Parts: sequence; structure tokens; C-alpha cells
Amino acid sequence: MKTLDRRQIDPLWEWFSQVSDLLIDETDGQMAKLFERDLRRIHHGLRWEIRHGMSKSRQLTISPNLNPELRAVAQEVVFAAPRLAHWDFCSLRQPKEWDYRLLVRKFDVAPLEIDASQWNFALLRSSTGKHQVLLSGENVRPLRRSQRWKVAGDALVNILGEEMVLDALDGFELVRRLPSLIAAQAKPISLLRETIMATPVGNCLESGVQYV
Repeated sequence: MKTLDRRQIDPLWEWFSQVSDLLIDETDGQMAKLFERDLRRIHHGLRWEIRHGMSKSRQLTISPNLNPELRAVAQEVVFAAPRLAHWDFCSLRQPKEWDYRLLVRKFDVAPLEIDASQWNFALLRSSTGKHQVLLSGENVRPLRRSQRWKVAGDALVNILGEEMVLDALDGFELVRRLPSLIAAQAKPISLLRETIMATPVGNCLESGVQYV
């Protein structure tokens, strides 16, 4: 894809360098909103998050938000990041320890919290030879299709990391109930990572089933 103009990226990092110490403890305030505004000027599809760093106090991730076409864009932005004493920078979201709770911020008049701890999953085999992941949970009934995709993606990234979701999976879906054929082989979501790491694609069910 076309290389980004550094004049699009440099102002973001110049500003970040000036306020980075303030952002260590503020991830949802005015500074964070200004950062998101400036990031969207580079590309509206990019996503960001701040978490504890692996080698430094904080890690800032500029993510393609599971869009493979934006992977190079996120990398280019991160490659231009300054060296700062308290910050690591990453272009893909990393797996993490979490409480299996997901927040749908834009849900009617107030955010909706979804507890994914009781979800199940099944692995399907796609025509490309990769895994497809089918997630199920009775508590997803209120969510629209686009919201289901988002919370499913967030759950998978939290468990597997964004790199594995992009490279090792050929799609995913979140449904309320699994068909009986698949439900009989479903497992708790807490076993997802170890199952994917240990399961050859040939041991998965064929995709193309019907679900609700």
C-alpha cells in the first residue's frame, strides 16, 4: 500500500512526547481523547490501548483493529515512535490476563458489560486450511451483528493476541446457541488457547454449518 507521509505521523509523536508522563496514569481523560483524535487523522480505522509494559512502565499499542489491510499502517506509525524512558510501543495487541468481561461502549444510552467467562467455543476447518472459531453465549442476545463481531474479536485478541488472530485464524463468529452437532464438541472459552495450539486443523469440524 502507499507509504504514509511522515508529516501525518510526526505531529502525533511530537505531541505524545510532551504529554507522555501524564498519560501513564490517565487512559480515559482529556489527554487520551486528544491522542485518539490525532490518531484518527492518520487513519480512522486504527485503534489504540495503554497497558502495563513488558520492560517499561507502560505499553502503547497502535493496532490495525483486526483489519489486515491496516497492519502495515499501524507498523509504520509505531516505527516512527520516539524513545521514551517509561514506554514500550507495539503495532499489534498482545494477549493478556483478564477477567473475561467485555464492555460495549456504544449500547443504547449506556455502556453494556458482557461476561464471557461462560462462553463456549468450537473449532471449524476452513477451505484455506486454517481454523475458524465459533463462539457461543446466551448473554449475547441484545447485541447487533456488528457488536457481536467486535466483542468476539476483543475476546480472541485478549486470549490469543492479535497476531495469532490475524495469521492463524480464517474468521470467527459469536452466536447465541450452537447447533447440536457442534455443541456436543464445544469447550469452555478458558481452554481456547491451549486447544488451538494443540489441535491440527484436520481434527476440526467442517465449516458451513447453520447457527443462530
